[in-house]
Amino acid sequence: MNVLNSRIFKIHTIVVIIGASAFLFSITAGAQQSKTDGHYATYSGRIKVFKKFRYITIGGSLHFLKYFGDLSASEYIFNSNLSMVRPGIGVWAGYKYSPRFTFRAEIFYGRLMGEDFSTFSLDDPRTSDLYIRNLSFRNDIVELSLLARFDIFKNYREYMRRKKFNIYLLTGVAVFYHNPQGRVPEFTVDGRRFSEYGDWVALRPLGTEGQFSGHYNVKPYSKIQPAWPVGGGFEFRLSERMDLSIEFAYRFLITDYLDDVSGKYVDLGALDGDLAKAMSDRSREYYSTMKEQPRDLQRILELKQLYTYTSRYDDKPYTVLKGYGSEGGTRGGSNYDMFFTANFKISYILATPFAHGKTK
Repeated sequence: MNVLNSRIFKIHTIVVIIGASAFLFSITAGAQQSKTDGHYATYSGRIKVFKKFRYITIGGSLHFLKYFGDLSASEYIFNSNLSMVRPGIGVWAGYKYSPRFTFRAEIFYGRLMGEDFSTFSLDDPRTSDLYIRNLSFRNDIVELSLLARFDIFKNYREYMRRKKFNIYLLTGVAVFYHNPQGRVPEFTVDGRRFSEYGDWVALRPLGTEGQFSGHYNVKPYSKIQPAWPVGGGFEFRLSERMDLSIEFAYRFLITDYLDDVSGKYVDLGALDGDLAKAMSDRSREYYSTMKEQPRDLQRILELKQLYTYTSRYDDKPYTVLKGYGSEGGTRGGSNYDMFFTANFKISYILATPFAHGKTK
């Protein structure tokens, strides 16, 4: 997972370089235009004139969300496991404040998903342990964001004279609600059948990594989290008032629990209830945990030995694969999760009192 930190640092660096280059380009282009534009002689004069052309934009968006974390191929941050991409929808309002800057408030809903079975391979020595882990999740996200958009090509005039095409950078702050879920397995750890088999249940209340056991110093994670969107997009003018944008953004987070996976396995006897124990360790199941596809359990047993331990917390025996389902085994990484959105946005410009004023 240290590779993921390196990738994130590189992304931050690229974004800073692009932003700085765009800013320098805009200054150079603006200075050149000041010499040739007969309408406005100075930069300050143009800004003053533009103030009466400020306007409000409203719109809707179609999102496609991709999760990066413990259940994704995080070392390949641009990996193409499209089976885990899910759609979402959003609405937003923007305020064109200056020739380059637009401020935007947005709310969107979408779903994140991840699964060991479809992401990792038993044939790959680098990922076979993760395949055997056999965890999965889905997580419905509701996000509210406040964003600042910086246009590469500025427009000092009324909205009717805006560019037919623009490129922009985007950043801001956001807060989102999430509640990861998992699908209930067929059997308990001691072989009894779950009556809710196949249902999706919230994972946080189960404390799958000992959050509510009282025996481990692991704090429950919050369902409300901050995020920092960073991205950009392309905008196309469709008509006098309508635009189409294609936008891409990463959400950098400070939680590692989008997927309910972060730290170590715990002694199953320390967990409260059959469901918490079954959802904590799913390495011995015959089927994948999301779509119930068959797994080669015989081969898995050849790679990982079975052993039985007696819990020091409830004095019951538990049979697990070595490295899974017992105290100290690695269940997840310790780095933060994140997610990516690709959006298609339709916007509509609301007229302002000065929208049809003439420049002199």
